[in-house]
Amino acid sequence: MKTYPIAMVPGPVRAHPAVLEAYRVDYGSADLETEYLELYTRTEANLKAILKTRQSVVVFLGEGMMALWGALKSTLLPGDRVLAVGTGVYGYGIGEMAAALGAEVRTVGLPYNETLADLSPVEKAIAGFNPKMITVVHCETPSGTLNPIDGLGRLKQAMGVPLLYVDAVSSIGGAPVLPDDWHIDLCLGGAQKCLSALPDTCFIAVSPAAWEIVDQVNYTGYDAIKPFKTAVERHYFPYTPGWQATAGLNAGAEAILNEGLETCFRRHAAVAAFCRRRLVEIGYTLFPAPGAVPAATVTAANVPEGIAWPEFDRRLRARGLVVGGSYGPIAGKVFRLGHMGTQADMGLVNQALEVLENELAMRSAGSTFFAGKPRRPISSYPDVYQGGPMVNSDYRRTVERVYQMFRTCPDSGAREQGEGWSVKEILGHLVDSVSNNHQRLCRYIPKGQFAYPAYDQEQCVRRAGYQAFDFDTLLALWHSYNQLFLHLIASIPEADLDAKISIGDKPPVALRELIPDYFAHMENHERQARHIISG
Repeated sequence: MKTYPIAMVPGPVRAHPAVLEAYRVDYGSADLETEYLELYTRTEANLKAILKTRQSVVVFLGEGMMALWGALKSTLLPGDRVLAVGTGVYGYGIGEMAAALGAEVRTVGLPYNETLADLSPVEKAIAGFNPKMITVVHCETPSGTLNPIDGLGRLKQAMGVPLLYVDAVSSIGGAPVLPDDWHIDLCLGGAQKCLSALPDTCFIAVSPAAWEIVDQVNYTGYDAIKPFKTAVERHYFPYTPGWQATAGLNAGAEAILNEGLETCFRRHAAVAAFCRRRLVEIGYTLFPAPGAVPAATVTAANVPEGIAWPEFDRRLRARGLVVGGSYGPIAGKVFRLGHMGTQADMGLVNQALEVLENELAMRSAGSTFFAGKPRRPISSYPDVYQGGPMVNSDYRRTVERVYQMFRTCPDSGAREQGEGWSVKEILGHLVDSVSNNHQRLCRYIPKGQFAYPAYDQEQCVRRAGYQAFDFDTLLALWHSYNQLFLHLIASIPEADLDAKISIGDKPPVALRELIPDYFAHMENHERQARHIISG
């Protein structure tokens, strides 16, 4: 799947339009032009503003892992002692990375669903181990958790540990990250998370104390920090900078600052709280332990019992939703919704939750799946087989497929060869269709026959003025009305399906024939709209 109808992957997120626009410029050589130095300096200033730091910020050409490795290689020598605070995949993994470089590593570890709270084990380890560096992850993306750093920073400062290394790749821009206030010496960020840029740049805020150690270690590999100390002054970078990539990163940073930093943080926090609350309400369980601090940028939930992660993922993708799995010991057990950057959007998250709710409803309808867990009455689920009605899960899939087609339509005003209905008018006609069929099914006479007037389709579309109506509002109406229609057909008893309705002067038709005809009619107009959209 090249693009995601409902993108909830926790990075790379949907790129901000300003970021994509930055890549459309055919820049010259960044090695030669002073305009690049101006851009680089402006990008550093914007990142410093997001971090509220006086530290210098180094921008690398490479994905976030380059910052993780570069910071370790630039400040550690074989035999140096590193205290790794592990609360998840990356926290433990950074300790393993340091060990691979020859460092002596000791780990203070917690379960993957917990966050840092009691600092006494860390204090004891510092006193007995005397580390050169403490490493910790701020947002453990695979776990959906956020470690408080301020207390750890104060402890590091009080006990004279030279370096505090913090992976904040998944939190910078989505939650407060304060290198100066938290005494962070190496604060690592990436472009493809909350900054909504592409996975081609990363950055490190470097404290004065860290610069001194960088000079002592004197590492000069591709991912080294040291060459950037004088890169702007000398206009000499260790490799050819990516002008487009830097422009994209800067555009992402400017988008956050233009929104307002605190406003951006509030948006992330509100979407995250809504996501967690709704997941629990519809019957999922969250992965973070009670008392753990949940992340504002990603929510982790347990894969439902009774279904393997690959199948669960496949079923969500079939409905247009793409979420993240997890890694390490929790791979296959946890799935994640990345509401960061452009994806910290209440409408987008609500669409994702609708898919997750529908998936749960389908599974719970015919099994003891989620037995014992609170859920809505079975009659409230539109996809439930209840008392022998004409309910088919294909109907819901048809509705969701058609919805995604309209939702991703690039031009709702397009029409075939300039004639006939436009895509928007086709959607309007489908609103007329569902409203008329809803009334027909509400008015049928059990074991009898009901006459319902016909309607002029062209006249309805013309009089409704759909072409001049807001497309998103019209689509939301159609989608919601079909949820109600699905609920209605799920409530019709088996004995009533032979009830007949005559429409205009046409022969009477039984409900068991009328219902599939409705969805066949929908699919016919789906083909018509797809033909127009494809040109």
